[in-house]
Amino acid sequence: GTVVIVKFKHPNGTPLQAYVVRLPKAVCADVTDMDQKKQRVFNIARVQVSGELDERTFNALLNKRVTIGGTLFGQHTAYHIAPILIQMKSIVRAK
Repeated sequence: GTVVIVKFKHPNGTPLQAYVVRLPKAVCADVTDMDQKKQRVFNIARVQVSGELDERTFNALLNKRVTIGGTLFGQHTAYHIAPILIQMKSIVRAK
């Protein structure tokens, strides 16, 4: 997918931003929720990136196609703006 920054407001009104990977086509995925239950999520068009984020790396990859490795999980806080997040372990520019 392609790395973009999405700006949003937390329900308390605080302006925030998140790194998101927009997928070239919608997919479905099985993810684990907070209670460690698996659920299938359909029509996923974007995935929010989670974990230790190196801003310099992400800024260099903005609007570029990337491949990200990690563990998927479902949205469960007001800081999560996509239905699926990835606990990122690796990111590389796609060839």
